[in-house]
Parts: sequence; structure tokens; C-alpha cells
Amino acid sequence: MPQSSDLDLAISAHGRRGTSIWPTAEIAALFDKHFSSSENRLLARRFKKTTFAANDVLWQEGERVEGRMFLLCSGYVKLSSRRPDFRMPIVHAVIGPLSIFGEETLFLDEPSLLTAQCVSDIETLFMERCAFDQLLYDQPRLANRFLQKLFSLSLHRQRATCQRMMAFF
Repeated sequence: MPQSSDLDLAISAHGRRGTSIWPTAEIAALFDKHFSSSENRLLARRFKKTTFAANDVLWQEGERVEGRMFLLCSGYVKLSSRRPDFRMPIVHAVIGPLSIFGEETLFLDEPSLLTAQCVSDIETLFMERCAFDQLLYDQPRLANRFLQKLFSLSLHRQRATCQRMMAFF
């Protein structure tokens, strides 16, 4: 069962560069070099923090997933699918800290092509579709730059998956 709380905007840096509103130095590094401190605060307000236990299924292949993009802080998530001609699920990726997943649910209202299951206990930040839409409305330039960063991370993951799959052929 997930446990949620709002992201504490006053998280101290604990030895990191300056003070950070992000929960880890690694996540701060994803955003700090691309956005000003005031832009980081605006982005962080749109994220919430939650945890899931090992083996929790976040969503099943074929389910409509509520619009929610995740940024993994710690732990690992398996993305897999089932095919009728295989007995075992096909594992597309096992993703770890700093990975973004579920981003397509911010844009598509379609059944998921994959099952997302926790391999370990995880801590994650998530942004709901309504928060994303509000960012687009309130801060279109910031939202555009955020989308560029989001797509860059997503495309890097897709390229890595394609390269792994090509190794089989």
C-alpha cells in the first residue's frame, strides 16, 4: 500500500551545493543545471512523494492508468508485458534511480502497453496530469523547457531499450 505526502519544499541540502528543494543530490542534478532556483521551486511544487513496497504492481498491461508521471528516487521497477506465444513475461527494462516512467499517461488516455511492478521497495516523486496541465497554463515557457528535459530522458531510455533488443537479432 503506497504512502503519500507532499514534497517538503524545505528539504535541506545535507552537504549538497547550496540548498535543494529536491530529495536527493542526484535528482537535484537533473534539474538544477537546466532551471533557476525559482523555476525549480515551481516544478517541485507540482510533484508529490510516495513509496511502494517490493512486488507492488503500479499498473497492469491493458489497464487505463491515471495520468501520473513518476521520477524514481530509490529502488527498482520492472516494466514488462505478456504475449500469448510466450509463457513468461517479456521484461522490457528494469529501471532504477533517476528514471522517469509513466510519462505517456500525461498525454495519452489509452490502456498501458506494459506492467510496472516494484522489484524492491521504492521511493518516488510523481506529477499528476492536473498538475502538469496547470504548469502548462501558468508557466508555458517553463513547461516547454521541462517537456524538453522530460522527452530527452524518455528518449534516452527508449534508445537504450532498442539497443538491448537489437542485440538479440
